[in-house]
Amino acid sequence: MTNRETGTYGIQQSPRFYGNIRDIVKHVTETGSNFFSPEAMKFFNSRLTTQTYGYFGNVFITSEKLDSPYTPDEPRKYTVRAVDPYTGDIHDASKFQEFATVYEAKKFAKAYAARYDKRLGVN
Repeated sequence: MTNRETGTYGIQQSPRFYGNIRDIVKHVTETGSNFFSPEAMKFFNSRLTTQTYGYFGNVFITSEKLDSPYTPDEPRKYTVRAVDPYTGDIHDASKFQEFATVYEAKKFAKAYAARYDKRLGVN
């Protein structure tokens, strides 16, 4: 059931808590987003790390490897993202493909999640 069908129009009464990346994928897909669709994942050659960060478990890391005839051997790079625990909307917490290593992305994700939690008053 989508938010539109329940009459909440993107705002839930209470936030979602994500235990793992599968919970994020499920919730975001239920909102009607194509972010995790097989087509989008294939287009960006995307992968997901399994760990989530923060009180809500809403901060996660994707990696993308953009291959084209013009950039044949581009390395895999990492992006930190967050899903709004109320609406299911995803936004980039870092710049797209900002990190060259998963270690750098994890370090940023932990710090971002701590700031996000503090802003919501849950830390």
